Amino acid sequence: MNSRRYALLGSPVSGSKSPLIHHTSFVFNEINATYEAFEVLPEQLGEALKAFILEGYSGFNITIPHKETVLAFVDVLDPLAEKMGAVNTLVVRDGKIKGYNTDGLALVESLAHHGLELQGLRVLVLGAGGAAKGICHALAMAGVQRLDIHNRTLETAQALVLTLVDQYEVDSKVFDLTEFDLAKAHKLNPYDLVINTTSVGMSPNTETLPIEPELFSKETVFCDIVYKPHETLFLRRARAMGAKCIYGIEMLIFQALLSEQLWEDCQIDLEQTKHELFETEGLFK
Repeated sequence: MNSRRYALLGSPVSGSKSPLIHHTSFVFNEINATYEAFEVLPEQLGEALKAFILEGYSGFNITIPHKETVLAFVDVLDPLAEKMGAVNTLVVRDGKIKGYNTDGLALVESLAHHGLELQGLRVLVLGAGGAAKGICHALAMAGVQRLDIHNRTLETAQALVLTLVDQYEVDSKVFDLTEFDLAKAHKLNPYDLVINTTSVGMSPNTETLPIEPELFSKETVFCDIVYKPHETLFLRRARAMGAKCIYGIEMLIFQALLSEQLWEDCQIDLEQTKHELFETEGLFK
């Protein structure tokens, strides 16, 4: 029986952990499939998708910078992905491309595995791009009380906030670096959770910060979706304060496994597969 073929499309993808995660999961869960990562520039995306599908690929993960632009090439959009306005997983079936978003669900899964009860939480999200959209919608659906967006480009964040307030019962505001004193805001109404959804701090620019963790308190939980390096400067500084930290590799693992469930139309033991992956050499390098 021929193995199914899956791939990651994005730019940059060099050094991505996705192939290692999927290969390990495929072996552990006895899935007959292969997975590769391909560098695809924005202007190449449409033609690349056509070519890969003609070659027999059955599904894709979509990463930076394509999570929103790929919508133009999707035949059927999952309702949740449509709400989010961003896609990170494509399933090719019966000649049609169906788009999903497992980013936000993966983060919620990661937070739940750390015992965080999202209902009623006050959350600050750093960034308003494709990953942030998926995460914010999933958090709003999970019942967080307050969901603020901190972003340099105000218009992008404002559009996201309007969508969230319109679709969910959530208090949501938007701030930029120059017009809001986050330390004062935190003192008046403390954030329970701060999530970095930007690429700030990602290798090779590892000594950069999306925001100063010291603006907040050690009771705040800090999460970073950047996974290379494993511990970003943002999380390192938060950990030095004594705060609880949740690392980006967990979200990457869960979004990969949720993608596999969609591709293979199967159920995967997420916790057991995560434990297997944590024993995998090279995952944290």
